[in-house]
Amino acid sequence: MTRAAWLLVLLGALLVAAGCDPLRAATVAANAAARTLVTTQTAMAGEYRAAQIAAAKRVQGDRSDPTVRAEVQDRAQMVRSAWETAWGTYHAAYSAWAILVAAIHAAERGETPVDFAALAADLASRMGELAEVHP
Repeated sequence: MTRAAWLLVLLGALLVAAGCDPLRAATVAANAAARTLVTTQTAMAGEYRAAQIAAAKRVQGDRSDPTVRAEVQDRAQMVRSAWETAWGTYHAAYSAWAILVAAIHAAERGETPVDFAALAADLASRMGELAEVHP
């Protein structure tokens, strides 16, 4: 994720905190986050798949041999373990975005008062964490 994308999400959160129209500012933050999450997920998936393929290619031998297959599986598990933090951080950011979007929709329907400042701040924080693990 680029710093510019994270800054757009942060801008939306700051607009909410500054007292601008909360619904519009939260929408800015949510839209910026949505674009960033899609781009980041696509990039992460490609990098993850490439790491899995590279790990499997480093194993020499007959793929029908159970020992070789076990080594391929072990290397795949090592890649999964290495990516666990990045994927966990991505899912936390996605969850924060989904909560903000649900709150925006509830506010548009007039269902409940929403603390957009807290939700947008949480989203900005999660996106910042994501930027740290996947720049």
